[in-house]
Amino acid sequence: MFSPRTTSIVALVGVSLGYGLLSVAARLLGTSFGIFTQVYVRIFIALIFTYCIFRRDLRWHKLKSLSLSSWLVLLLMGVVGYGLMVYSITKGALNTTLLNVSVIYSTVPLFVYLLGLIFLRRPWRYLILGLLLVSVWGVGVLSSGQLLPSLSRFGVGDYWVLLSALFEGIWYLGIRLIENKLNSREITFITQAIASVVIFVLAITQGESLPTLSSFMSWSVAIGLTIGVFMNVISPLVTIYAFKYLDEVFASQLFLSENIFALVVGYLFYGEMVGFVSLLGAGVVISSVYVMNKLQTT
Repeated sequence: MFSPRTTSIVALVGVSLGYGLLSVAARLLGTSFGIFTQVYVRIFIALIFTYCIFRRDLRWHKLKSLSLSSWLVLLLMGVVGYGLMVYSITKGALNTTLLNVSVIYSTVPLFVYLLGLIFLRRPWRYLILGLLLVSVWGVGVLSSGQLLPSLSRFGVGDYWVLLSALFEGIWYLGIRLIENKLNSREITFITQAIASVVIFVLAITQGESLPTLSSFMSWSVAIGLTIGVFMNVISPLVTIYAFKYLDEVFASQLFLSENIFALVVGYLFYGEMVGFVSLLGAGVVISSVYVMNKLQTT
């Protein structure tokens, strides 16, 4: 049998592949649902699975004793860090290449650091400032295909993915503020519930029709929902397990393999071709995130 360390490595690489396939799921679901609709359907089904799996870990008395400030943090996490984050990256997946989605989304640690500076009073480090600037340049090169990026060459999908990375940073900031009051299953369940309701309301206000039973019958929807819901439920479990047996820096670097999977999946499924200059930009972003992750733990 495999050792726990080997199992953890294989599991994290598998999750990275799953993340690379999430953009495919968004495109498959986009054939039958509006964007807001596919988002709340995915989150709501994940909410049901989360409750079924973790219902014994949900301490309802803890929820009743939370302060107003704690509920405001959970509201921010549910609306922005979860609901709008999933919407934004879904919007990006429908409007840019899978590699762009994966690489630009890799900038999440950079936003986490900036938010930590502002709200958690983390110490400022000039080397990390340099990495931030280099990564911004790398995103520009990737998106525009030019060594001297021009905003006019940025695609709408790239902006949406960058926005989703910021929203994910807000999610992690919320975890820091609430982690001592609730366990991870409670945070996940509550924020999924908030996100489901908010995105459902937005879908109605945007005129998206309610999904019918027939809309769930196509193979594309079945595959898309399976990937989306599976990743929403399994990725927290795998991450928690793997971090018990792996150094956190090494574990976080394994997630960068998502970029390789995104490049391969994008080519195989959609024939997406990436030029040398764009690949150079992707390498710059990935390298910056890699170095920053190491610096964050030293």
